[in-house]
Amino acid sequence: MSGATAAADGGGAATGAAVGPAAARGVVVGQVLRRDQGGRRGELPP
Repeated sequence: MSGATAAADGGGAATGAAVGPAAARGVVVGQVLRRDQGGRRGELPP
């Protein structure tokens, strides 16, 4: 049972590592797009 749990945890960690950066990038892009649509085009994104 512990072997299956370790395999499941390992798969979750690998998936989280792969999805994490892409999700973070998506959040940043979403914030920049939202800021741009807000009419404050003179502000540069950080």
